[in-house]
Amino acid sequence: MNFNYLLKLQKSGNLKDAEIGYRKLLKKDNRNPDIFTCLALICVKTERELEAKDFFLKAVKLNPTDLTALNNLALISLKNKKYEEAKIYFIKSQKINNNSKTLFYIGIIETELNNLDSAIRYYKESITFEKNPESMCNLGNLYYTIGDIDRALKYTLMSLKEDAKLDNSYNNLGLIYLAKGNFSLAKKNFLKSIKLNFKNSKAHYNL
Repeated sequence: MNFNYLLKLQKSGNLKDAEIGYRKLLKKDNRNPDIFTCLALICVKTERELEAKDFFLKAVKLNPTDLTALNNLALISLKNKKYEEAKIYFIKSQKINNNSKTLFYIGIIETELNNLDSAIRYYKESITFEKNPESMCNLGNLYYTIGDIDRALKYTLMSLKEDAKLDNSYNNLGLIYLAKGNFSLAKKNFLKSIKLNFKNSKAHYNL
C-alpha cells in the first residue's frame, strides 16, 4: 500500500480506507507533507476542522509552498473570523501563485478589517487576472459604501454582465438606485435579488 494507491482511494470517495492507510504510512514516514495535506483534506470533508488545521500546519512546516495547505488554513481562519491570521496565509499563497481567487479573498478580509482602500486595490487586481463577477460586485458595494455612486454603478453593472444571476449584485443595484432617489428601480432590483435567492436577508431588509 503506497501513497499513490491511497490517493486514488481518496479521489474515488473511499475516505475511510484512505485515512487508515495514510495514518499507517505516517508511522513509516512522517516527513512527507503530502500525507499530512491529504489527511487534512479528509478531515475537512468529514467536518473535523481542528484536526484538519493541525495536519495542514504540519504540512506547511515541512513544505512552506504547499498551496493547498496554505489556502485551506486561510479559509478555516476566515470562516472563524480570524481575519489577520487568514490574511497572513492568503498573502503567503499569493506570493507563490498570484491569482484572481486569492486576491478576491484578501479583498474580503481587508473589507472586514475596514481597510477599504486596500480592499478596493485587491479587488481591482483580481479583475485584471480574470473577469470575476464577485470581485466586481464587492467592488461596486465598496464604492457605494464610500459614497462614490457612479463607480458603484459601473462595477455592479459589470458584475451582472458577467453573471446575470448574482443576487448580491441586484441587491447592490437596488441600493444604488435608492441613493439616486429612483425607488421604483430600487424595488425592482431588490425583488430580483430575492427571486434569485430567497435567503438574501439584506435584500429583504432593504426592500
